[in-house]
Amino acid sequence: MRLRPTGLGAKGALFFAAVVLLFFATAYSNLFFLLTTFLGTLGALGATGAWRNLRGVSVELVSVEAAATGDPHALRIRVTGPRGKIVYGVLVDAVIDGHVRCIAEVALARVGETIDAAQKGMPRGVHSIEALTVRSRHPFGVCMATATTTVRAEVIAHPRPAATPIANAHGHAGDGTKPPGGDEESIASLREWRQGDAVRHIHWKATARRGSPIVKEFERHGGEGVDLVIDRRCELASLETALSEATRCVLEAAATRQALRLRSQDASLELDADRPEVAPLLRWLASAMPLPKNAPPPPVASQRSITLTSVAHGGVDA
Repeated sequence: MRLRPTGLGAKGALFFAAVVLLFFATAYSNLFFLLTTFLGTLGALGATGAWRNLRGVSVELVSVEAAATGDPHALRIRVTGPRGKIVYGVLVDAVIDGHVRCIAEVALARVGETIDAAQKGMPRGVHSIEALTVRSRHPFGVCMATATTTVRAEVIAHPRPAATPIANAHGHAGDGTKPPGGDEESIASLREWRQGDAVRHIHWKATARRGSPIVKEFERHGGEGVDLVIDRRCELASLETALSEATRCVLEAAATRQALRLRSQDASLELDADRPEVAPLLRWLASAMPLPKNAPPPPVASQRSITLTSVAHGGVDA
């Protein structure tokens, strides 16, 4: 842990030095002695209080959510340290891509609890979180106590999903009204609602009986999902459009638990219908860049695929 004076503390130290000089240079020794004693005591209590407030305390990253380009990212931070300790005036900073950014500020935090933090919207890409810093100016604001923790994590800023649905391999809009792969489904069981479940899958009668959201689990019969093929031999603006359309397909497939494959010149990623793990696909969409026109073509598109390319068609081929 580090302890250093704040701007207020530095000005206070200069004023204290001036008062000490006046104490020896003037005849009003009693007045300046009292003032010197008061300022010295205040500074000592401020430094000691700041050190005690943050002693043994650090923070760790619990989770960070991917978000569309320009949207804020939600982070969860856990305070660690001596059991039962309360820290006052907490500020949490994150070092992201070499830049220090304040992501949370709370009046007090107990060791063991989590803090909801937020990072402002970032450009498309995969950004590195290198460290987390907790700091506090409590109690008087004259000293800043700081504790830094090294972190290895990523902030994924994926493309903003396209606003207009694109046609899937069977010519239906990608709005969740029909599974992208044309799969037929039947209800297999009921379970508690989990984040990401579609509202249309809620079993309303079971929900009314239990008093909490219950959703339907489906058993899929046949079908192999849909392929997304992205040809990156294009300009950056054209690729951004294709990536936005692909992001819409990926998020819809995850929300409706549909199988999906994402393929490009150097990528082959799958979204499992039963256990949709969307992070690897969003990470690739966030980091994808154009290729030269003489680069190899993407995998051959099947009849069930959506080809996103701007090389020859400037849009979407189904």
